[in-house]
Amino acid sequence: MALVYVGGNTGTWAGATAGNNNVSLTALTGGIAAAAAAGDFVVAVYATGSAADRTLVIQDPSAVAYTLIDVERYANGTTYDSNLRVAFKRLTAADANVVFGPTGNAQDAGAAAIHVWRGVNTATPQDVTAVGTSGTGTGRPNPPAITPTTAGAVVIATGGAAAATGAVFVGTGLSNFRTATSVDTNDGMVGIGSFAWTSGAYDPAAWTGGTANAADSWTSITLVLRPGATQTLTPTLFTNTQTFFSPDVTQSGAAQTLTPSLYTNTQTFHNPTVSATYGLTPALYTNDQAFFSADVTQAGGAQALTPSLYTNTQTFFSPTAAATYALTPALYSNGQTFFSPTVTATRTLTPALYTNTQSFFAPTVTASKTLTAALFTNTQSFFAPTVTATYSLTPAKYDNNQTFYSAVITQTGGAQTLLPGLYTNEQTFFAPTVGRGAVTLQPGLVTNNQTFYAATATASYTIAPDLAVNAQTFYAPTVTQAAPGQTLAPDLYTNTQAFYSPTVAPGAVTLLPQGYVDDGYVSPGYVGPNTFSTQAFFAPAVTTSKTLTPSLLTNASSFYAPTVALESYLITKAQALSLYKVWLLQGLAPQALTVAPSSRSAGGVSQSITQVDDTVTVSTTASPTAVGADPGTMIDEIALLHGLGSDLVVTPLARSAGAISQTLATTGSTTTVTRV
Repeated sequence: MALVYVGGNTGTWAGATAGNNNVSLTALTGGIAAAAAAGDFVVAVYATGSAADRTLVIQDPSAVAYTLIDVERYANGTTYDSNLRVAFKRLTAADANVVFGPTGNAQDAGAAAIHVWRGVNTATPQDVTAVGTSGTGTGRPNPPAITPTTAGAVVIATGGAAAATGAVFVGTGLSNFRTATSVDTNDGMVGIGSFAWTSGAYDPAAWTGGTANAADSWTSITLVLRPGATQTLTPTLFTNTQTFFSPDVTQSGAAQTLTPSLYTNTQTFHNPTVSATYGLTPALYTNDQAFFSADVTQAGGAQALTPSLYTNTQTFFSPTAAATYALTPALYSNGQTFFSPTVTATRTLTPALYTNTQSFFAPTVTASKTLTAALFTNTQSFFAPTVTATYSLTPAKYDNNQTFYSAVITQTGGAQTLLPGLYTNEQTFFAPTVGRGAVTLQPGLVTNNQTFYAATATASYTIAPDLAVNAQTFYAPTVTQAAPGQTLAPDLYTNTQAFYSPTVAPGAVTLLPQGYVDDGYVSPGYVGPNTFSTQAFFAPAVTTSKTLTPSLLTNASSFYAPTVALESYLITKAQALSLYKVWLLQGLAPQALTVAPSSRSAGGVSQSITQVDDTVTVSTTASPTAVGADPGTMIDEIALLHGLGSDLVVTPLARSAGAISQTLATTGSTTTVTRV
């Protein structure tokens, strides 16, 4: 996978012995995104101006230290000492910022810079061992040389310096260059830039800008990022395999199987039934807001029933027979049904199969005359696009992650009560029926206490969650190349189809002769009667009009190559070269832009300017033949110089926008624009 620059940022602060400082990961500029994402690779550089060797800290918002690259570098200058720490982290989540610790002294200024990259190798992020160095007598770092080994690697050059009055660096030959300077008694300067390596050793040029005083010092570390492993994906068949798991119980002793799909808790309650025949009305107790006592019907005699009215309180009374009667219980049914989750969604992936089967048949002649068919062969070759320029096509990744969880039971020991998901409690109460006879009925206490129990784990068992993971990952084809100028052979789609001319099959056809008459032949010297030998020749003639079908065989086949729908756009090499010329003529290259009344030039571009009356003509007289900068960086910087993305500030002697700063110098009628 090709390395992609996400963006960068800088930060500065005064000296302190306590307190942290943040550089945002959500306000990145110069790359493909404004914020870092999970999986991105952050390189952080921390430089301080000092008078001693300090210990610096780089960490994430959770106070977890970044991984140190090389060692913490220190340069002992005559007056001003330089401290430099470089570290990295692969983000496991979208962190909001990088945290830098205090500088270590109230007089030591701190400056930091970060780079965020995407596509860095997960197993070996550094292609080779980083190299560090330091120096005194100047405040301009000279990053050491390094030799990468993996195609597509990117060299990262970092540096810091200390001086009385700091200034930003200029990293000639480096892309995505970020620099900053911080002011205190001991000023600190920092810088970081990248270079897309192709072959051999790479020795970054000594930085300019900064300071060049004998009392200053500098430090530097050069490292190499290795790209992710290349994988070729064949997208002709998409398979969607879905696996659903039920809970698994693990224990140290004998095996135990729990079937958690359905819990049924059926409870049966009985109320007393009078064995004798007594008629009590009403016979049915319903669970509404009014309760009535039973009425006793008998042949004669008074009977006192208490209580006369049942109210809707927490205690229910039913009639009690004073005599000894065996009451047969009526059935109390408490049926409870528990349901486990049901997956009803169906995922259908189309197309599962592409079939291009085409059969063409011509009519057949059944008459006695056979017209031999001529064979028409139509061989069609279809080609996929061919990439001839050195540009990487970044695949789009489509993720459809669906995660389903069931209940997770955890316990540290002892019994745990599992509550059911659904209780269905339908209760029907019947009052006893009493027959004839003088019976004193006293209220009896009917207590409706219902206890529901769910499954209890009596031992320490770990129940694995019922995890249903439906991870669908679709990849577009990935195009990789080991060196510039590689031609990718197209996929060949061949559709070979055989077409046959029609054969007449109208039925019986009468062919009549078409006569050719020869008046005869007379040998020379013949003397005799005027006699001729007439000979007739006949060719076949069709007297019936028959239409031969089909008159036209049309086979329209459409073949489509995969389409990559990204937030990126592919440009041609010629377009990139035109963009590079525009970038040069904006004075954005290290080479200065010179503008005179009759010409202007920058880098390898030269143009003549002529004017006749009110008409001005600009003609290009010389052009570069190769692209000398990253197309994405050029687009961003041209936009900045037009006030897009950041305010453009123009004075008689300079103009600046974002990280771009230029000086404007005029001598006579010639103006020179120089990037600093």
